[in-house]
Amino acid sequence: MGFLGYAFVNLDEEGKIARRVQLDHHANVALWTPLVLLLLCRVVVVARRLSTGAFASEYGPAGRMSPLPRARLAREFEVGSSGAGGNWKQRMAKTMRLAQWWADDDVMSGGWGTRGEWINVSDYLHLTKRFGIIAASQLPFHYLLSLKPRFNPIQLLTGLSHEQLNPFHRLLGRLIIMLLLLHASFYLNFFVRASLLTKRTRDFDVIFGVLSLLLLITLGTTSLAYIRERSYSIFYTLHISGSLVLLATLSQHTAHLRAYVLTALGLHAAFTYLREAHALTLPATLTLLPHTRLIRVRLTLPPAHPARRWRPASHVYVHRPTAAAAGAADGSLGATAALTRFLRSNPFTVASLPDRDGELLLVARARCGATRALAEAAAAAGAAGDGAEALRAGEQDVVPEGVTPRREVALRVHGPYGAARWMAPKWWADFERVLLIAGGIGGTFTVPVWREIVECEAGCAGSTRRTKVRMVWAVKKPAEAGWVGWSDGEDGRQEIGGEGDDGQGGDRVELYLTGSGDRVTGDESMELEERQDLLEDDENIGRLSNDTALGAVIKTGRPRLRQIVDETFSGHGGKVAVLVCGPDDMVKSLRREVGRWVWQGADLFWHAEAFGL
Repeated sequence: MGFLGYAFVNLDEEGKIARRVQLDHHANVALWTPLVLLLLCRVVVVARRLSTGAFASEYGPAGRMSPLPRARLAREFEVGSSGAGGNWKQRMAKTMRLAQWWADDDVMSGGWGTRGEWINVSDYLHLTKRFGIIAASQLPFHYLLSLKPRFNPIQLLTGLSHEQLNPFHRLLGRLIIMLLLLHASFYLNFFVRASLLTKRTRDFDVIFGVLSLLLLITLGTTSLAYIRERSYSIFYTLHISGSLVLLATLSQHTAHLRAYVLTALGLHAAFTYLREAHALTLPATLTLLPHTRLIRVRLTLPPAHPARRWRPASHVYVHRPTAAAAGAADGSLGATAALTRFLRSNPFTVASLPDRDGELLLVARARCGATRALAEAAAAAGAAGDGAEALRAGEQDVVPEGVTPRREVALRVHGPYGAARWMAPKWWADFERVLLIAGGIGGTFTVPVWREIVECEAGCAGSTRRTKVRMVWAVKKPAEAGWVGWSDGEDGRQEIGGEGDDGQGGDRVELYLTGSGDRVTGDESMELEERQDLLEDDENIGRLSNDTALGAVIKTGRPRLRQIVDETFSGHGGKVAVLVCGPDDMVKSLRREVGRWVWQGADLFWHAEAFGL
């Protein structure tokens, strides 16, 4: 009896042991192969950078493939129907013979079997068990891909930050689910054909196996972008708790999985400990910004504090140290349970230059979970709780006129994370032009990058900066840009905007006011009355009625991305960096416009800032 060409083989005890040994070999190879390949790739990259002769002779002085090897390769595969290579049937037959010869060779010495045995087996249960053991062997690597600490070996080998590795984490998770679905389906088919379904579904190993599969499907479903974007805190809570429960159920499914389960659990525990050990507790000031749903968090950094070395535009995670500490200074804040429960799951961008400003500035839009808990905590300091009531009612202006609620708290900070921590100040000197695009709260990423390029390089002694940077920031109304320390701001920070604007998209900031409510428009221009309403609707930034006030060029309507991209790339042959942080539609539109120039051969660095788990 069999199925799809595979036989239901009844093995004796010795045969079962041999099958188990072979399955363990498959699993161990699958476990170590990704890490070994990453290590080899890293060695090759380092060797190529250090090499001055071998790579230069074969790939040309610039490290690119020279025409010589490509031409030689083309000649080797240039065969005709009657030439030395024979016709396509002869070449196919030759390929099949070579493949068969290759498959009959041993994988390696030591009884590992032949390559063909690894690829094709006739034992139905061997194939069924292989699906499961290979999936389980990927759990340690799967957990490594999700861990945030910067000393994660995969981050060190690839140079990618944790949110850049998250797509691979999700992809590997789907592959694991697919393999386990095959494992369960093949076993179910076996139980039915062998008349074992009633008996086996009552056994604990099968019950725990089914529970594990259901947990994985739940984790995979809740990690879909649709759910993550609507309730990040729920996704995070389910993902963390569910992944730990999954390890427990898998360990009870079969003893053969426990080595991989314990490895994954050990990695999770070790990196959680390291993450907590490197976290910082800092005094913070929570402030609701007038006429917005924005919450500003300012964490003061003493001189020589290690956080002063953190990169601008990286992101951090924050939470309350303990509930007791939260209630020690203010009982009302300690009663906000959501603040302790949700904060560690939400990322916040470092919108300041820590070393230059002496603080970590975090700004977020109050929506749900952590950001709502922060906003409610700050609003509790307002007049008779007016701010909190407006926030709960979902109103746009959560802070009453003339009231700026703020509260002093202690927050524990984890980080820094993100691709920005790889972007050293000297790195920007390699680019002729830098284009920064932001939408709404995405300015928390682009503003510190802009400041670092303009202020830090311009402030260096003997600086001869040639990089021209242009930032385009679209907000609904001026108040949403009020958290920035403009030229006459409260901290005396340097002016945001470029006196050195060359008129060709150089050092300058363009602030686009897109309108709010029924005033939103997709056109470049507006009626004069509407324009004046937008420019004067906030006392804090009412002086923006002058288009050059605060060093920023103020425009109304939505930015024309095609025109902005064309102005950046046209007439310039140097390297260009384009960085964007904003709504998905803006990112996709910008990528489409930039893609036109990439296909024309533009030398481009592209980065779309996105947060991950």
